[in-house]
Amino acid sequence: MPGAAARIAEAHLRREAVDADALERLSAAEATAVLIGAFGAQALTLGGLGAAVVLIAAGDPGWACTVGVPAVLGGAAQLAAAIRRSADGDH
Repeated sequence: MPGAAARIAEAHLRREAVDADALERLSAAEATAVLIGAFGAQALTLGGLGAAVVLIAAGDPGWACTVGVPAVLGGAAQLAAAIRRSADGDH
């Protein structure tokens, strides 16, 4: 069977190219998801704090606490993660 080795080598090279492309797309998707998650966490925290301020100004401290406490806890978790990253040297 002349050319069989060449066909096998070509098939292997195509498989390697497909695997590399899949890994590249997966890495890009993961980076996008991390970026969206980081912005989403910030938006939820700031939105919750803003809503709490508005509710306090409107004279509704019960709902302000209901909205503000999770926002403060979310902000504290983000702060703790940032401190942990800087302590590990991962800037």
